[in-house]
Amino acid sequence: MVALQLTPSVVSYNLLISGNAGAGRTEKAAKLFTKMVSARVPPDIISCNALLHGCAKARKPAEAQQWYSKMKSLSLSPDEITYTSLIESCTRSGDVTGADDWLRTMVEAQLTPDEVAYTSVLTGFARASDVVEAQRVLCDIRSSQLEPDLVAYTALASASARAGDPEGIQTVFRDIYAAALQPNLLTWTAAIAACARARPPRPREAERAFQSMIRQSREPDEVALRRLEEAVGPHRAAVLCRGLRLPGDVVKSTRTKRAVTHSHDLPLMTDALRDVYYAFAGGSEMDGRAFVKCLKDSGLLDERLKTVQADLIFARCKQKGARKMSFDRFVGALHEEQLIDGQHLRFMD
Repeated sequence: MVALQLTPSVVSYNLLISGNAGAGRTEKAAKLFTKMVSARVPPDIISCNALLHGCAKARKPAEAQQWYSKMKSLSLSPDEITYTSLIESCTRSGDVTGADDWLRTMVEAQLTPDEVAYTSVLTGFARASDVVEAQRVLCDIRSSQLEPDLVAYTALASASARAGDPEGIQTVFRDIYAAALQPNLLTWTAAIAACARARPPRPREAERAFQSMIRQSREPDEVALRRLEEAVGPHRAAVLCRGLRLPGDVVKSTRTKRAVTHSHDLPLMTDALRDVYYAFAGGSEMDGRAFVKCLKDSGLLDERLKTVQADLIFARCKQKGARKMSFDRFVGALHEEQLIDGQHLRFMD
């Protein structure tokens, strides 16, 4: 353009700045801005917002703050796009407090945040596992006469999942259905994860959530299956997938390498042994004290002698070098003591 002796306009510069900033080339965009000023072409709000957007994508909140100050020095009034970019620059870099501060500044400037701005802050609190603040932002969305979307609800569900709070998940699901929305795969995965991380874990609730997800035609991905395994254990997860007639590749993706003897007979277990299985929290190992407690609670031992029997069984396992107990080793010990039929994984008469 210069070679043709044409003078670049603000529109020309804005196109170049936007293209480079949007592609992550923030330094080149900044040089174009400087060149624009040197050429005495006055930048406008579009020029600055393009740079702010680039900083948000590049996760550079400090640089975004500098461009905000530059905008003010040029007597340009920040708009909704300006503040939304500042908010996103903070949330994407993990600074949710900074994002919340920008949201407050936006409101104080008598500008109305949209769903994107609110949801960005809500998502930031959710990633930080701050359920209380995430819920507060959700209330702010509603008080602003806006309707939270599924992204907001799913972010809140994820926060409840990280906190191991199944009750919080249930509240989110009620809100989703009340808003005439449908949970997506991420929402259902959060529900299963909350059951896995609850203390104590809630495997049966995780099963129900998984079954409901399938009924709504949400095919599980690898993450959902991994959360299911964490909640109910790999063996039970494989049984659930087969029982729900999921595609073969989905069933294969469940990790069954640690399968107990004849894992396809897991449904034949009585409730007592299944409760012991669940106590292992998806395949984790137990120390001696927890192992003995599981034995005593299993209903497999003589009620009058269960403490002595449990200690003896664990002592035998220790003699074989087992300091930590996996569920497979646990079942093996029960079989050796002739407390269960190892072939069918059922209680002996």
